[in-house]
Amino acid sequence: MDPSCADQIRHRPTVGISKLYVDPAHLGTGVAADMLDAITALCAGRGAHGLWLATNVANARARAFYVKNGFLERGHRVFLVGGRENDDVVYEKTLLGLPGRPPSASDGVESGERQQPGRGA
Repeated sequence: MDPSCADQIRHRPTVGISKLYVDPAHLGTGVAADMLDAITALCAGRGAHGLWLATNVANARARAFYVKNGFLERGHRVFLVGGRENDDVVYEKTLLGLPGRPPSASDGVESGERQQPGRGA
């Protein structure tokens, strides 16, 4: 896990998504949601309690997509690429209560945080 994000992530064990890109010709077709659904199901089935990722603060399309798909904003991180500072928004999605991963009283899910899988969860 990225050390600059570790204190922002609430669910452990967790899986980080490093990159999720779709060819521009396929934007808006649902392929990104299908990929995210597959990642979510795989991670939940293997016992992860959460997924996290970070995306550029200026990437409005990606930010809206992640929120629509059940991610909650957790904070920010700044990192250097080629000597330039980049500002990312850190997001997390709980996997607790998803099919294949029954909820537990010891899961520590905050009120209102249980998510449903898939589009617009």
